[in-house]
Amino acid sequence: MSFRRMLPFLLLNIVVSAGVVLGILSLWGRSQECNCEPVAISALSDESAIDPTTAAIDEILSPGGNAAVQTPVVAITPESADECDVTHEVQPGESLGVISVEYDVPIDDIIAATDGLDDPNLLFVGQLLTIPVCGLEAIATESPTVTPVPTLALVTGGSDTEISIADVLNVGDLSVEQALIVNTGADAIVLAGWTLSDESELVYTFGDVTIFGEGAGITVHSGLGEDNIPDLYWKLTTPAWQSGETATLRDADGNVQAVFVIP
Repeated sequence: MSFRRMLPFLLLNIVVSAGVVLGILSLWGRSQECNCEPVAISALSDESAIDPTTAAIDEILSPGGNAAVQTPVVAITPESADECDVTHEVQPGESLGVISVEYDVPIDDIIAATDGLDDPNLLFVGQLLTIPVCGLEAIATESPTVTPVPTLALVTGGSDTEISIADVLNVGDLSVEQALIVNTGADAIVLAGWTLSDESELVYTFGDVTIFGEGAGITVHSGLGEDNIPDLYWKLTTPAWQSGETATLRDADGNVQAVFVIP
């Protein structure tokens, strides 16, 4: 058979062979994609089972964990006992009512917190008061040092008293004229009902005023003004004193307690 006659058979043979080869390759490729044996997952033993709660805690506590660890907040009391007890030194002109308003603390609380303070009307300059600004329930167990209140003694007269008219100043000038009364004794003296008079029987009568001892003083101004211990005002329209006359201090029973001759 000539080559020319065999050529078509050779070409056909090549095409068929190529088709067979391509078919085999295609089938082989599919078998590679699908021929995947599933991976067997072995069950974990009871001893190695992981508790999700424990795992979460371990993650939080582990140094490399990403979970944020919150630090517990400790409540701090803003007020200490020292801050709740304020010690106030009484200044000239102050009353317990004024101090109560200044600190916004009831008068009864101040009296209860301050040792030796039994009468709210008996205050003296320099006296130390305990102000319970946080309330009585917050008072510190250790009481602050308090200056003892002088023993109150109502002096009714006699030569053994130690009160005196120390001076009469600015005589004749009503705006600044004043008489100074001093108690040099150890006991306080209640001046209620006592009088201060000149020789013309011009009389000033003391109200419920206490003059404490150890050199404490009361000033009686002749002119106008509002009483503000230790300053008292006679509220006269003309001067009370003249040079050379005698000023006399008498107790509530009329007994002479002190005299002073005005220079």
